Formats: sequence, C-alpha cells, structure tokens
Amino acid sequence: MVYQSSRINTYERSMVNHLEEKTNIIYHAAFKQFLKSNVRNEADSRNTKAREKLTYLSKQQFYELSTDVYDELIRRQTKNLDTTFLQPCESFHPKRNQARQKLSTLSILRFLDLLGDVSFELERRFPELAENSTASKCNEVYAEPCIQTSEPTNMLLNSGLLVPKTFHPDTIIPNKSVMIEEGSDAEISPIKASGSSSSFRLDAAASQELSRSLDKKTEDYNLRLKEINYHENIISCKKQTINDKTESIDNTLKNEPTADYEHRIITLQNKIFFFESQLNIVNAKLAESEQELSLIKKTYEKNVEDEIQLRKKLEINLKELQQSNKNLNEEIQILNKKQDTLNKNNEKYQLLLLSYEKLKSEMEEQQRVTNEVKREAREFLKEMKSLSEKETSSWQQIETLSQQVSFLQDEVKEWKNQYSKVKSQLLGLKATSYTQPLKFKANYENCIEEHGVISNIAITNFQIAIDDLLHAGRSSEHKSVLEAMKDVIVSIKSINMNLEDNKHKSIFDDPQKSSAIAKLKSRMSATTNNLMIASKNHALNKGLGPVSLLDAAAFHLTATVIELVKLVKLRPSTPADSQEELNDNFDNIKELPIDLSLTQTNLDAPEDKTPEILSNDADIPDICSTNTDTSKMPKTSVLKAVIDSDFDNNLDDFKIFLETKTEDIVELIQAFLSSIRADAQIKKLKDHMTKITNIVQSLVSKTFQVIAIENDENLREKISTIINGLINCCSRSEELLGDKIENINIDKSFKQKLAGIAFDIAKQTKELLRTINGNNENA
Repeated sequence: MVYQSSRINTYERSMVNHLEEKTNIIYHAAFKQFLKSNVRNEADSRNTKAREKLTYLSKQQFYELSTDVYDELIRRQTKNLDTTFLQPCESFHPKRNQARQKLSTLSILRFLDLLGDVSFELERRFPELAENSTASKCNEVYAEPCIQTSEPTNMLLNSGLLVPKTFHPDTIIPNKSVMIEEGSDAEISPIKASGSSSSFRLDAAASQELSRSLDKKTEDYNLRLKEINYHENIISCKKQTINDKTESIDNTLKNEPTADYEHRIITLQNKIFFFESQLNIVNAKLAESEQELSLIKKTYEKNVEDEIQLRKKLEINLKELQQSNKNLNEEIQILNKKQDTLNKNNEKYQLLLLSYEKLKSEMEEQQRVTNEVKREAREFLKEMKSLSEKETSSWQQIETLSQQVSFLQDEVKEWKNQYSKVKSQLLGLKATSYTQPLKFKANYENCIEEHGVISNIAITNFQIAIDDLLHAGRSSEHKSVLEAMKDVIVSIKSINMNLEDNKHKSIFDDPQKSSAIAKLKSRMSATTNNLMIASKNHALNKGLGPVSLLDAAAFHLTATVIELVKLVKLRPSTPADSQEELNDNFDNIKELPIDLSLTQTNLDAPEDKTPEILSNDADIPDICSTNTDTSKMPKTSVLKAVIDSDFDNNLDDFKIFLETKTEDIVELIQAFLSSIRADAQIKKLKDHMTKITNIVQSLVSKTFQVIAIENDENLREKISTIINGLINCCSRSEELLGDKIENINIDKSFKQKLAGIAFDIAKQTKELLRTINGNNENA
C-alpha cells in the first residue's frame, strides 16, 4: 500500500511538471521566434551577471518572470494603442504588477537582451527544450545500441512517471499511429484568441502568429509520432528476436550447468525490462502528444467559434450603423426643409421690421401728443387745487362733522358694552325683579353652573355682536360690517381666554371631554375665519352678494359656540368679571387711532373726495378737542378716564409709568440690536420685536387715556403726533415680521430696516417722555 501511494504522489508531481513543461515550451518557442525575427548577436550582448542572477531564482520565481516577459512580448507584438503597459491583475502581488508595468519602459534592445537571457535560462533549466528544436535529427538517437540504456532509464525514474510492470515475453504490444483530421476547419482562417487568462492575452496580430506556430508544432508532433512508431517497430522486432533467442538458448542450454543458465536468464530479463521501460516512455510521450494535439484542436475550434460570433456581432453593428446613417440622412433632409422655411420667414421678418419702424415713428408722435395732454392736465390740476384751497372752510366743517359721527359710533359701542354688563348682571336675579319676563331665562339656568368655564358676559357680548353683524349686513353702510365683525372677533377671543384661564378645572382632566373641547375650539376658529371671509366679501361687493351667505356663516359659528357652552357650561358673572371685561375692551384701544384717523373717518363719510384735500393735522381725534370742560366731552372719553384710576387724573403717576416703560423699551431694543449684529435666527428677532411692540401698545393705550382728560391743547397735539409715530413703527414691524417668516431673506437691507424701526421706537418713546417732563416743568 505504501508503494502504491508513493506512486500516486509521484504521478501527481509528474502531471504538474508536465503542465509547466508545456508552458515552458510555448514560452521558449515564442522567445526564439521573436529573437529570430529580430536578428541579434547573442554572443556580443550577453550579460553574464544578469544570467547568473537568473540562476539564483527559485522555480516559482523564474516561472512568474517568464510569464510576465511572455505577456509583454504579446503586448508589443499586438501594437495596441489602448494598452501602453500590462494591466494589473487582482490575483498578483502589487509589487509584481508594478514590475509588469515597468517592462513597457524597456527599449527594444534591452527587451531583446531580456528575452535572450530568459530563453538561455529556460534551456539551462530544461535541456529538453533545446533538444526539441532539433527534433528532426533525433532518429539516430533511437537507433543506438542497447548498451546505452542507462540514461533513458534514469530519465524515466527522474521524470516522476509511474514505473510500469514487467511484461511477459508473450505480451503483444500493438503499434500506435496518429490520424490527423483535415476537414472544413483547415479552410477557416486563424482568429483572435479570447483574453480570459492573464498569461495568454492575444489579439488579432498575435493569433496569426499562434496559428502558424500551432501548424509547425503539429508537423513536429506528426514527425515525432512517426519516429515513435518506428522505434516501437524496432523494439518489437528486438523483442521478437530476444524471444527467439531465449527459446533457442533454452533449447541449447538444457545440458549446460544450472548456474550459467540462471545468469543468462537474469541478463535477458534485464534487457527485457529495459526495452519495456523504453516502450512505456514512448507510450507516455505518445499519450502526451495526443492530449496536446486534442488541446490544440479544441483551442482552434474555440477560436473559430469566437470569430464567427465576432463576425455576427460586426454584421449587427454594421446594420445598426447603416440604419443610423439612414436616419441621419432623413434628419438632414428635414433640416434642409426647415432652412428653406427659415429663409422664407426671414423675408417676412424684413417686411415686419419695416412696418415696425413705421409704427415706431407713429408711436413717437402719439407720445409727444400724450405729453402735451399731460402738461395741460397738470395745469388743470393746479387750477383745481387753487379752487379747493379757497373752499377750505367748508371742508373743515365736513371734517368736524365726520369726527363727530365717528365718536358717536364709539359712544354707541360703549353703551352696548354697558347694556351687556347690565344684562349679564340681571341674569342672576329673580324673575320678580324684572318689569318684563326674560325670554332666555330657562336656557341660561340650565347652562349656568358654579364650576362652569365660560363667563355669561362673554356669551352675552357674543350674542350682541352677532346681532349687530346681521343688522349691519342688511344696512346701506356696507363698511359697518367690518366694524361689527371686529366685535365678534373680540367676543370669540374672550371665550378663548376663558377656556385657557380655566384649564385647571376637572372637565379638562376627562380625556373624552378634553378632546371634544379641542375639536370644538378648532371648529370655532375655522367658522370664525369663514365668517370673516364672508364679511369681507360682503363689504367689498357693496351688498351685491346675498345676505344669506353672511347669515349661514354666522349660523355655523353660533352653533359651534352653543355646542361648546353646552359642554363646558357657563359660570355666573361677578363684579370683578364685569370690570375685567370692560378692561379687556379698553385694552383693544390700539385700534382706536386707526379708526379715529382722518382716513377712516373719510371712508365712512358720505363723500370720497375729502381724503385728497385734508391736511395732515386732521389726524387728531375728537378726544383732543379744544374744549377743556370734561362735562362736555363725549361720554366714552369720560368713561375711559374714570375706569382707569391708576393715574388719579394727573400726569405725575403717568410720568413714573412712562419712565419705567421707556427703560424697558431701551433694554429690549439694545438686546434686539445685539441679536441683529450676532446674525440671530429670524424667530429670535421676531420674539424681541413682539416684546417691544407689546410694551409700545400698552404705552399707547395708557397715553390715550391720559390725554383724554388733558386740558392743554398743544400738549395733546404733540402727544398725538408721537403716538401716531409709534403706531406707524408697530405697523412697519408687523409688515416685516409677518406670519410667513420662513420666506424672509435676512440680508443687509432687511437688518437695516429692523434697526431703523427699533431706533424710531426709541426716539419716539424718549420724545414722549421729554414732552411729559417738559409739561410738568412748565406747570
């Protein structure tokens, strides 16, 4: 068993050696062919040191070197411009890839020297390569006497092949011959080999050289097969002769001594063993030749198939190119037609250009006439202005009447607020205290609870505001719809404040009721927005739209508020609630300057011509009239002065309040400017400005309350001018920092505008403080 396993390992090693031998044969043939085509005197250019270094390389290192040199030779023979050096291979070591690339930098002379050195080392390491080059002269070697049999036997043992068994004399060894097929494949031209292996990458030029070398090798193999057959015949003849001699010796030596007979038998057996070993060697070489010929045939057939596929692919590409060429020709024809059309259009364009010049001259003439008409119109306007200045007294009278109408409207609002207050207070009294029975008493009693959330004053205000809105929608003054809508918004805001202030109550702890309250609040906001849109459209359409749209929007809002009241219930009002409700109404005084300004007054006036002629001094409200007797002032102004008891009808307490607010405004403005310099986010800037505007609005509200009871007309005029400036600053800030802050581009001009508004607010506030202080000093 040990003997058999050793024979198997020997056989595997022999197969590896056989493959390397075949590769070396291909390399050696290619090197010799190239050196032969480039005649060079190897004896003169041989570098002894370089060849000595090659002898130190291991078997694997020399094999890799010969493979790289062969690949570079194939690359140079193909003369492919796309690959200027050997491409790296992932399976190779990086240093080996670098060495393969450096081979392309060698000149032709140095590359020939390298080929000669590698070829010389191949012949040194594998002497049979040199013998193969002279295969035609090997017939004499096989005809030598049997005395020289020791060398082939040693070659057999060193080659690693299996040691054949001893054949009996009567074993018949058939003669083997090689049949070379010649068919249609011989007519097909050589093709380009596929480049799947990194060591055998060939192209069209190299494939022809490979085909010629394969034909030459085929002829050599046929010659060797003939020699092998010839040698087999000689061996079989000698074997037959030996057998005959053995028989004759057996016959003649029957009478000879036994020792001599045995000696001759051993000698003959040794000769038989030698001839059998030689025959096994020949058979092994014959099998190798057949395998190599089969491999060459398969390679050839594969190349033929690749060439056929390549031809088909090229035919398909040719058809595609022909089709594309046809399409391009069609496009060229279309473009030629378009060019003809453009030429025709160019002629039309020239005609249009002439007509354009003519119309241009006519337009210039019309422009001149228009300028003359404008000049005459300006003269007419000047005349009209002079006429309007003559009628100043009549316009001033109209202005005074308009202001009186506006303040009478405000007085009506205040009386309505008093009515709602009294009505909400009377709801908690008994029925006997009324001169007439209440129509909604039962409903209020069902909804009022001690732990209710919404104040009954807020609901009363809401009812009054809705009634006023519906009444204004049916009146001839369509702009009054917007004023009534403001009261509705204030009442809805009061209801929302009641909900926010009473979130701590137990009803908000119930998840179901809490979610229902949130849905109703959302629906109340949506219906309020719808009512605002309906009111705006009704006012803009000047009553042309149906009033039913306004009624429907009001109905939806009322239904939502009623559902909310049924869910959260009403709470009875107290005197504190009444006072707070009135204070909330007066906190909205920031809208008063706009309503009392001359522009709004003129909008409500019967004629629309007055805004163009009135002077800027008419912006002072009627509250600031020259009448110093407070008993003759409008009741609303007196009511505001009486309700606000913080200043005790004097300017000393207001001065302290103003100084405090001025310091707060200055600190906030400094922080705001620091945020601007630090490139803060737009949200932070908006928060700063909101704080500033809130203080300014509070300051404006208190200032109006103070000047309502002030007797000095000049002081009222100065303060009103400053207040209008502060209101203007607030409006500018709201325009810059609106709800859509994400669309604002924060650049240098935007920062300058914000800083300008802040500086104007500080300037106006300090001017107001200086005016109040100057008045006290004069007093």
